[in-house]
Formats: sequence, structure tokens, C-alpha cells
Amino acid sequence: MTKKFILRVFIVFGFCIACATTNNASDAVPEKVFSVTYDNATISVPDNETLILYYSKMGTTRKVAKRIHALMPEAEFAEIKSSMGIMKAVFWHQPFNRNAKIEAIDVDFSRFKQIILCSPIWFQKISSPARTVINTMPLQGKRMHLIITCGGHFGEGAREKLRTLVASRKIEPVSLSIIKTGGKADEELHQQAEEALQAVLPNRQQAVK
Repeated sequence: MTKKFILRVFIVFGFCIACATTNNASDAVPEKVFSVTYDNATISVPDNETLILYYSKMGTTRKVAKRIHALMPEAEFAEIKSSMGIMKAVFWHQPFNRNAKIEAIDVDFSRFKQIILCSPIWFQKISSPARTVINTMPLQGKRMHLIITCGGHFGEGAREKLRTLVASRKIEPVSLSIIKTGGKADEELHQQAEEALQAVLPNRQQAVK
């Protein structure tokens, strides 16, 4: 058993304790869709100037993102792809806020004013492939709606850190929605995706043909 392995075990153990101690009744996200909007949330952007980006390791977030795209067919739709293993994410990316290596995204980002970023959370942080997009893609000056999927808890402190991360990249954080996915059938996930979209984009514009 190497020193590096022991260090990694302690890191994961520490994260588990941190997650457990922050998961209290006053800070817990309810089972229904949780949505919060920030500044300039009432500004409406046409669907054809919107890019939906998603990362999904197990397929659940993909279902949510595809449902949102079905409701916004004029929006561009692209997947964030990464061959990164979950163990590397757990032991290396999440504890140290590192980016993951992702495949090139064949999108002209200059065409879009608004980004809808769908991602799971791992250890109270957005997945490392989605973090790579926030940190490295040319999204400065664009509006961003975050739609987060999680099996359990995503506390207020973690939500604020995510908003701060987005803002630090000169991206405008407009809203954040949390869909708790544990044990839910596809139909319920689709319904909650619709609720999240309606909550953060109540006055959205259809693309003008």
C-alpha cells in the first residue's frame, strides 16, 4: 500500500465527512425542482441564440438535457464528452478543482448569447468535464443557466461557490436549478426538466423563422 493510495483514501474520507456534516434539514434541497434566479433573469433570449450543453456520465443528465432540447428545438444542442474515469474524478479532479480532458466541441460559440449547462454534481461540485467548459470555453459575456442533477444533497454553500466560479470567468450566472434524480422514472425526470425550464425561462422567446 503506497503513500499516494493512503493519501487518496484520506481525501475521499474527508469529502464524505464534509458532505455529511453539511446535509442538515435547514439546508437540504427539497424533492421537487429547486430553482433560484439571479440578476437580469427577466431578459429574454431567442431559442436560436441558445446553446444547450450537457455532460452525463451515467445517462441521467442526458435524459434531462434531451427533454429540455425537445422543448427548445431551435436551440443548438451539444454533448460534453470525456473519457475520464470516475475514480480519477473522485481522487484527483474534485478535491483539487481540476479540469478534465474533454473532446473538442464542434460549436461556434460566438453565435450564442445564452448557455444552458446541464451537469451532475460530484462531492458538492459540478462535474469536472462541465467545469472544464466553464473554465476554458469562450463564454465570456454570455448568460448561463445551470441545471444540476444530483442523487442527494447540494447545499447552499456549494451552490454559491458554483455561482462564484461562473462569475469569475466573466460569464453571467442567471439561474440555477436542481433536479434530484434518485429513484425517478424517465417520465418524472422529463416532467422535472420541464418545470426547471419554466422556472428559469418563463418568458423565453421562440426562434423567429
